[in-house]
Amino acid sequence: MTLDLSIFILALDPRRLDAHHRAMSPRRNFFMILAYDGGDFLGWQRLSGADRSVQATVESALSRILGEPIEIVGAGRTDRGVHAEGQAASFHSHTALAPQAIASALEISLPGDVACLSCREVDPRFHARFKVKSKLYRYRLLVGPHSDPFLRRYSHRVPDVLDLRAMRSAAALFEGERDFRAFTNAKDGEGFIRRIDSVRVEAHERFVDLLFEAPGFLFNQVRLMAASILEVGRENLDPERIAEALRIAPNTTADDREGRALGADAAFPERQAGSGFREQGRRGARATGGMIREESALPGALGAHGLCLAAVRYGPGDLELHQGASGAFRSSDGVADHGDSRPGGPRFDPGQANRSGDASFSGPRPVAPGKGGSRREARRKPGGHFPPSSL
Repeated sequence: MTLDLSIFILALDPRRLDAHHRAMSPRRNFFMILAYDGGDFLGWQRLSGADRSVQATVESALSRILGEPIEIVGAGRTDRGVHAEGQAASFHSHTALAPQAIASALEISLPGDVACLSCREVDPRFHARFKVKSKLYRYRLLVGPHSDPFLRRYSHRVPDVLDLRAMRSAAALFEGERDFRAFTNAKDGEGFIRRIDSVRVEAHERFVDLLFEAPGFLFNQVRLMAASILEVGRENLDPERIAEALRIAPNTTADDREGRALGADAAFPERQAGSGFREQGRRGARATGGMIREESALPGALGAHGLCLAAVRYGPGDLELHQGASGAFRSSDGVADHGDSRPGGPRFDPGQANRSGDASFSGPRPVAPGKGGSRREARRKPGGHFPPSSL
């Protein structure tokens, strides 16, 4: 009771801390796992003015708690409307507080649409973004004839029956090192060569999850890749169009290919983010590869609401304060298993998923308060129903 009261007082009035002791304390490095509903944020990155961002919201809470200006570094900068259940972040502070006390104080100070799932102390040289080995993004499709008002903020509704086998074949085309200029809205000169470690298509009951894992992604890349895979599953797009867009000239190194246009057959105009429909190329529009094309055979980006940063991976020992090994770190509530080794039927029908043997699930089910889990556990469990105040 005394500890809870002190945390509450600390969250409301950090000036009660001993300022002299704080100034003389060594500078420590902390690592956090954050979850947030991105629907009411303008993205992760701190913005000028009064715009609401996840970074600024967490920094403001930490600064009040610790009584000093705090700047946090995120593993990835999610866009407006994108959610996270495994965002990683780090920050330095002179505080003498234990990591658990910081996490408990954040529980009180943060608004309901963002939460600190865990906090730990790490090596002073650790950097949440520069040390990343890979990030796992999930694009969630809600498949079936009926909409769900409780899921519309966290999934993209698809009324059609999907061809899962074709979607998995299309997903495999993205794996490896590729020139992704046709799958980004990034500007020229930023470089379009990226390595995708894995792309998975997993089905469970009403959901089809598209899982993308890579060290990094281009602007809107995941949403554009997800749109193409979806259109293949709806039999509206020939997978060969994806292969053509990704085709790289043989016998060249990544440095040789960097910034090189794909050629007249594979130049695509800029797409409007948030559109789930095919779009016509605008006459005179400037393509990402610097070329012009009247029409694009690839769909525009799916909406941000279906996208979630599910997990972040680091190398062995990266998250240790002292020498030692710790495998790749993820929140225990992140995607636990990306693989789907079960043989899949040729098509996915939500009504037949449980009987066809084609369903797979990679995360724990939600736990309701009073049903074997705490209120915090109920808020942060991914995979099924997302309450309005959490991811």
